[in-house]
Amino acid sequence: MSEVGVKYSKWISIAALLLLFFSTLPWYQYSFDVDATAYITIARQVANGEWLRSINGLWSPLNCWIAALFINYSKNPFLVFKLINIGISCGIIYQTAALQKKIIQNTTLQTIILFSLPIILLAYTHQQIAGDFLQLLFLLIYLNIITATNYFQTPRLQFWCSLVMALAYLAKSYSLPFFLVFHLSVHLLYYWWNRPLIPLKQILKNVLAAYFIFFLLISGWIYCLYLKYHILTFSTAGTLNYNWYLGNTAVSIKQMGLLAPPPYADSFNYWEDPYPYYQKFYGPLSSLNNFLKAIKLALHNIKESLLLFSELSFVLLAIFAYWFIRIIKTNRKQIFFLHAILLLACIVLTTGYLLIHIETRYIWFTGIAGLILGCRLLEEKILPAIRNFITRFLILFIFFGSFLFSSINSLQDLRNNGKDMIQIKSFFSANNIKGKFTNNNSGTSDNAWCTKLAFLTNSQYYLVTKPNYSSQELLAAFNEHNINFYLYFYRSDIDKENFLSGIVARSAKSIITIPGKDILVLQFQ
Repeated sequence: MSEVGVKYSKWISIAALLLLFFSTLPWYQYSFDVDATAYITIARQVANGEWLRSINGLWSPLNCWIAALFINYSKNPFLVFKLINIGISCGIIYQTAALQKKIIQNTTLQTIILFSLPIILLAYTHQQIAGDFLQLLFLLIYLNIITATNYFQTPRLQFWCSLVMALAYLAKSYSLPFFLVFHLSVHLLYYWWNRPLIPLKQILKNVLAAYFIFFLLISGWIYCLYLKYHILTFSTAGTLNYNWYLGNTAVSIKQMGLLAPPPYADSFNYWEDPYPYYQKFYGPLSSLNNFLKAIKLALHNIKESLLLFSELSFVLLAIFAYWFIRIIKTNRKQIFFLHAILLLACIVLTTGYLLIHIETRYIWFTGIAGLILGCRLLEEKILPAIRNFITRFLILFIFFGSFLFSSINSLQDLRNNGKDMIQIKSFFSANNIKGKFTNNNSGTSDNAWCTKLAFLTNSQYYLVTKPNYSSQELLAAFNEHNINFYLYFYRSDIDKENFLSGIVARSAKSIITIPGKDILVLQFQ
């Protein structure tokens, strides 16, 4: 395929993505993750001029700032963020097209990558409202800058790297440690492989200049976090995650009684800003026991990461292993420098998450990098050795299918996702169920479900702070906080009957069951 064909493939891919998005939107218009409730709430605060309250150490601000321009003009806030995601997707296709040309020469493979992206990106668009997706775009822009011809001989490009990664940090705070480690690593790698061509002094000068500009650009936001939390931090996400994994929530959470109210009088739930709820924070260096727990956590995350890589593609790890071994063994490392940069970006990006918590959405970039490096392997080693057309077709089908399978499966799972929540919202409205509520603290997924419910019904969800408590304590907390209703998630008919015969159920004014759910709604006020 000609260069002109590849050029148009990029625009055809973008057009296909837009067509897929708008034609399938009725299936996905209500799908949203629990984090979306916080992003949408903060975007509304920005739009309404509540600047201090919108400052948040857990939820990065850039998506919210963009959404704030439009959110008051739409009845469906999820759609606003999904439209932003589609704009991001178009940018990802454009940047991927530019990046792959630096490594892959086969224009047919370039085109197939571009034609695969609409399916992959459509799944990402509907899977998460904000955060990781916007970061992915900035990472691709940054890599296109750092892989530019004569980048290391052009000091002014350090400014553009710093600017793009400052935006990436505002999209997701993890971009800060990633940039610090990766930027230095790339420059030292270039110096090590090209020592006669460039002095170490020049390398360090470029890196320090990039760091200076980067911190200058993000200093305003860090100062805002300091004003709100009275600590010097670039994010509270790491602190909170370590607290959840290494600490004892019942001990570390502030003494608020059995129920923790939302952070503000009109907040939907605790998830909007969890940091102020804690009086003590646990890290890996807090004690020997925590250090050992942190090691166990990291080992668990390494095991989880193997599954996540396989979820992106069952050939992804094999591709990375091949290029890692080949780059290490070759004596002509300079010709594989671009390959090494992509591989190094995947390693650095993944490693930081292994220390605390890892999810597939955190490493979406590795899927795109795997597509590019995998196609380079096909182009150089596999396809030239195979002459049979059917065999070549099957290899391409299996390779690209491995990257598309997870996305297609995700799109299938997400179809009409959230529609039941909208129906429950209508059910609550018809039965005049609204106000303050809590649940029986039956698990993370149930708490996330209640968080979504509070957002949709404009209610307030009070979090249970203790794993064990008596019925009398619960009823006392209801009176203290004027709880309007209580959700009881039951696991069996026996569990349901036992609960209905208890003091809490007998104290309720009325009890109804949510249609299609194993959930009892007890109304008290």
